[in-house]
Amino acid sequence: TGGMVYMNEGDITLPFNKNRLTSQLQQAVMKLAGCDAMLKLRTSLGFTASAYHGSGVYDKEKDYTTLSSVSTDNSMCYVLRNDSKLNDEAPVYVQFAVLYTIYVTVPGDTVNCTKTIPQRRVRIHNLCCYSSIKPDLIFRHIDCEALIACMFKQAIDMSYKTVTWADNKSTLIGSIGSSKNSLDSTSVKMGPIEYIKKTLVRFISQYRRMVLPPDQVFNASKLMICENMKCFPLYCLGLIKHPALLSNNMGGRVAVRINVRGHERSFHLAFCKQASVPEIMHAVYPSVFALHRLEKDDGELLSIRYVH
Repeated sequence: TGGMVYMNEGDITLPFNKNRLTSQLQQAVMKLAGCDAMLKLRTSLGFTASAYHGSGVYDKEKDYTTLSSVSTDNSMCYVLRNDSKLNDEAPVYVQFAVLYTIYVTVPGDTVNCTKTIPQRRVRIHNLCCYSSIKPDLIFRHIDCEALIACMFKQAIDMSYKTVTWADNKSTLIGSIGSSKNSLDSTSVKMGPIEYIKKTLVRFISQYRRMVLPPDQVFNASKLMICENMKCFPLYCLGLIKHPALLSNNMGGRVAVRINVRGHERSFHLAFCKQASVPEIMHAVYPSVFALHRLEKDDGELLSIRYVH
């Protein structure tokens, strides 16, 4: 499977599980993937990558990441830190390079004969953006789904350094992990659930303070947020309730309740750490379609790993 983790529940002899297992094996064998991959992010002057969240091993000194395999099912997250002042509307460049090995079929030494050989290839993605000092413009162009995917990968990294069950007061135990490389650039020690909640509160409070007119800042009766981020609180709630981060009650005043078993949490952690943005969004807040009203273009192509 190239390092991918799959999970099937129930009796494997049932027709539904047989079809799922067949689809998973077919995807693992036929998907386009490269092996022995190296990733590197380059940026223009003014900001640098301060943290990496995703699968593989990140070498901070050499500033590159190594992976055993990479495919279209993978995504990575980099947190960028502003090093110097950027002028308004100044161009900002980001380049992401992937070096990998893929096996290709070439003509053989004899007629009607072919052979498979490894080829070392590089794929480069270039992105140009423009900086701005206008808060309303920045909030208006935030990609909500990319932000949620990045927060989820950061929360997963925090969960490896924290306890995932509740104490006697039914609240999450404080984490030993640090969020100094988190989206909100704070160095306060916290767990993944606390990080998601504090990021949501900080986002809404900054939007109220920096964008809204003075007469609407203290209007607590309405949720004031930009249009493209109106689902942001809903997605944050989905992150908190996701099996990768959902806590277990392990005694004390509260009865023992196992919400997520060990092998299930292991699957969800491994999956979401390397999953693509569409897969993460379907895991956080699945789409619901009326079967009797489906059109030919409804839905989107999704990995079979996370279909329940």
